[in-house]
Amino acid sequence: MLNNREIKILDIFSLKEEVSIKELKESFNISERMVRYDIEKINFVLSIFNLKPIYRSKTGFFKLDKNNKINKVKLIIEETEPITIEKRKKLIELSLATSRKKINISTLMDKFDTSRITINNDLNNIKKEFLRKNIRIDNRKGLSLEGELSDLIKVRVEKISESLKYLKNKKNKTNYNLKIEEIFKENLNIKDINILSKFLQDVLNKLNFSATDENYKLLLSYIILLQSENYHEEIIKFIHIDASMIKDWEEYKIIKSQVENSKLGEIFNENDIFIITDLIVGMVSYNKTSQFYENWIDIDVLVKSLIENVNNKLDVDISEDKLLFQYLRQHLKPLFYRIKNDYSLNEKFVQDLKFSKNSLFYLIKDSLEILSNILKKDIPDEEIFLLMLHFQASIERAENNVSNIKRIIIVSTLGYGISQILADSISSLFNVEIVSVGPYFKIKEMLQKNKNIDYIITTIDIDNKASLFIPVIKVNPIFTFEDKKKMLELGFLPNNKKILMSEILQIIGEESTILNKKKLIKKLENKMKGKIINDISDENKVENMISKDNIIFDYKAENIEKAIKYTCELLEREGSIEKSYTENVIDIFKNHSSYLLIHNGIILPHARNTGNVFKTSGILLALQNPVMFNETEVKYIFTFAIKDKNSELNKVSKIINQVFKDDLIKILSTKNVEKTFRYFLGGVRENI
Repeated sequence: MLNNREIKILDIFSLKEEVSIKELKESFNISERMVRYDIEKINFVLSIFNLKPIYRSKTGFFKLDKNNKINKVKLIIEETEPITIEKRKKLIELSLATSRKKINISTLMDKFDTSRITINNDLNNIKKEFLRKNIRIDNRKGLSLEGELSDLIKVRVEKISESLKYLKNKKNKTNYNLKIEEIFKENLNIKDINILSKFLQDVLNKLNFSATDENYKLLLSYIILLQSENYHEEIIKFIHIDASMIKDWEEYKIIKSQVENSKLGEIFNENDIFIITDLIVGMVSYNKTSQFYENWIDIDVLVKSLIENVNNKLDVDISEDKLLFQYLRQHLKPLFYRIKNDYSLNEKFVQDLKFSKNSLFYLIKDSLEILSNILKKDIPDEEIFLLMLHFQASIERAENNVSNIKRIIIVSTLGYGISQILADSISSLFNVEIVSVGPYFKIKEMLQKNKNIDYIITTIDIDNKASLFIPVIKVNPIFTFEDKKKMLELGFLPNNKKILMSEILQIIGEESTILNKKKLIKKLENKMKGKIINDISDENKVENMISKDNIIFDYKAENIEKAIKYTCELLEREGSIEKSYTENVIDIFKNHSSYLLIHNGIILPHARNTGNVFKTSGILLALQNPVMFNETEVKYIFTFAIKDKNSELNKVSKIINQVFKDDLIKILSTKNVEKTFRYFLGGVRENI
């Protein structure tokens, strides 16, 4: 079509009555011959659109026929706009993120009318970006993405979200817009994005939820993946829901009604509606009353802090239990929602939680202090009992080894979360291979898909016909000692206990000198896979997050805003953040000040990294005189920035836990920089 210069020339003709060759020649620094060639090419394109050409008038100037509609000419300009290098890379990224089929480089060459070398250069840059997101590009027999399910979905959602704005404009479609539309149609089965967009807008309006632009795009992106045949099962696998709980929510009923009204019932089944409800409630409702969910203390940091607080008081190490992290991450979303709206757990569900208030209960309760402060409400005992299920399952996993011997399926009428906890309890206690977990109505499907099943473990009565005469063991929803005894009597072998890395190192250290501890740990892990628990974690030290220079006492503050700005400016000067991060922090302070977390007179200014954080770092500022803020006395400001949440989550959660401990207030009262610094390194605990 037209190149950049030709588009600009056409634009000039659409704006002016007449144009001289000399003007064009000087404007673009080209020869008269080249100007005439460009005009000939423009006229060819105009003829394709049945528009009259540029012509030379009697005065010697060139004109664009007045009968041509200017808007149509401008539309041609937009439609013929060439795709830039950056846009081409964006299109390749979107194609890779949404294609189920492998993509050939030759296909990309044809699509973008460019050389193999150019495409390979683009791919090299894209590979680097995807690697930062823990995604690899596999180039065996074509291009496709590889990585953990959670990372793959994040990339898919991110790339879809970035592209949505180019699908909305039906009138003025550029070449770039059309290519995005083509990718959505081919890979995601999206012919008209406005149908799903209107559905989501109507749902939010009926729920009276106010979503940010970012959250709206994220929600729509998840819904797009959910409706796609290519990614429907992937989303179901990724988003764990408790249908028995969600079905009682008023939001679910409203969303289900809207699905029917929008004639989307053929696209979204009941389980899909549960997922949509969970997404909307989880991503939008918290923004109404607790801005931390979007911009304040990240939920991942909160989960990690909760695990660490509990772990510090246990005899076993559960700090690196990925299952526990994922379960809590999913569990806390509806927990926030219930507490915020004063909703109670399902009465029948609560009756099944026949726990006593043991030491683990009180340990979890004490560890929830930060969450209570955020929600400004106490956490009900029933919610703590539910959290106990996750922690108890994690403790059992840490104490036992899992080996695959008996093949079993688990059938339960409870929601996915509790069924999975039952599965985890059984797998941690016995040498079994759990090949499937599901509800009763899927038992036939599970047995057809999975052969050579030894036992069916269930929480309900199942007759021989339904079980295809496979032995059935009925257990309690919350696995008990009697259930364990029953399975042992039936010949299930208990797991052998794993060995702690710390115990091995202690024995080696008593009998010899360890020259290279890290190397020894790595060798032991490789040699004793599945038989050893590495409880020697990286220290996650915070020397590189807060330095002695960043601990400041007796700062005279006119007001909180200026003090917060001062801490950010210090982080700017040391090169940890750029000015836009400071602006984001101040914006949160001004517009969402009632939601900022304050504990023990300490406030934590913080924002998301939007490419403006270069180093994870923090500033602790002690005010000379306390300042009243939201009817609370503030004496300390701890401003921090996180560069990479995924890799630095442990470090950040540790330091936040330390900030909220009473020990810190005692140390800060001494106004001793050295003691404060040592406290964050874990070196000061008593005799303060």
